[in-house]
Amino acid sequence: MESVSSTFEGGDHHRTTEKLACVENPMLNSVGLHSLFRWSISRWLIASSDPYYLTEPPFQKYILNNWELRLRRRTNQTKFWKAYGHLVKQLEIRYSTVFSYKAFRRILFDLTPNLEYLFLNENYYGCRRPKQLLQNSDQRSSTFNVQNKLKDLKIALTFEYMDQYQLPFLWTEILEQFPNIKNLTLKSLCFAKPYEKLDDLLMSIKCLRAASSIGNELWKLQKLHILDLQEKPLSVFPLTTLSYLEELCFPLTSLSIDIGSGTTWHDFKRILTMSSNTLQQLVLYSGGESAQDPCLSFPFGVVLNALRELRFAGPFICHNLDFLQFTPHLRKLEICYFQNNDLVSSWKLRESGSQRQLFLKMWERTHFNSLNSVVLTSMEVFLVGDDWVCDHVEAEAITRMMPNLKVFGKRKST
Repeated sequence: MESVSSTFEGGDHHRTTEKLACVENPMLNSVGLHSLFRWSISRWLIASSDPYYLTEPPFQKYILNNWELRLRRRTNQTKFWKAYGHLVKQLEIRYSTVFSYKAFRRILFDLTPNLEYLFLNENYYGCRRPKQLLQNSDQRSSTFNVQNKLKDLKIALTFEYMDQYQLPFLWTEILEQFPNIKNLTLKSLCFAKPYEKLDDLLMSIKCLRAASSIGNELWKLQKLHILDLQEKPLSVFPLTTLSYLEELCFPLTSLSIDIGSGTTWHDFKRILTMSSNTLQQLVLYSGGESAQDPCLSFPFGVVLNALRELRFAGPFICHNLDFLQFTPHLRKLEICYFQNNDLVSSWKLRESGSQRQLFLKMWERTHFNSLNSVVLTSMEVFLVGDDWVCDHVEAEAITRMMPNLKVFGKRKST
């Protein structure tokens, strides 16, 4: 059954709730709240009258937009979270202002114990973390109960507030509170040293694992999306980050990264080897061309048997199609050299010559003779950029290699 999503605006409360009153026990599970709690929620807080047939609010997913976080005694915010926070399973807080560190932690770590998905999206953190809390790790870990249900965590900062890039919590707090995170997306967290925030997080996982008798069973990431982690494209993928990833040995099924334009092929191979047996989805971005171009011989002899979806983004990311002999079960391939795509942020894709010329070079560099024995029976979708060229020779070779191809052509512009 399809879910129904409702959006409450400050002035539309009466009209919207009257509409809800016409349907007894509506099957709603998602709500977007703008200017949160400026409209009255007293009807939800008085279950005895329940004029809208809502013994409990039917929503499990909340999107809090332009929110001002303040928890004070006898306010609607406080009443709401105490009464219904346990029902919230998916929570996105976006474009909001966090004034109180303690209130923020209380909502995330105490009043929403059944969270499965959390997205902190471009909020302004105007609060500061209490020094005494940062210095006392025992106090941090014992303040709230561990929440085992949260699997999906996304955190995005904004470059508009570079002076407020400091998140109002420590990585150890998040990790101790949510030890079963499987999917992690980080965006716009690094402004100076490349991947510094990610290194801090990975080091925290390493330390927590070492301190726990079952540490290797916790914090086992399956999806890691860090392609837009920092403001500018990488020149070299940080070796410290690579070492942490190798040591932690996550069973990754999905990975999206900026591999850097000057990363050596040896280090790029290390990235692929880490999850070669589990990786199902891979998104790769490279911001430029260098003497040590890491993509020329991709995937360096590493067989990616589990890979189902492969996406290349960036002006010099895909030099030829010789890699297809190492992806026997690939179902979808996307190549995008420039903008008009949704793979990476727009600032990462820049004009550098003609897309048509780049695709011509890709065909020229492909050794189709070495691919004569390659047949990708699972391949169904092969999408390329907005301006590409393919003659009948290449088209015949592609259709021979991909006999079950259903879509072959340009990507839709976004």
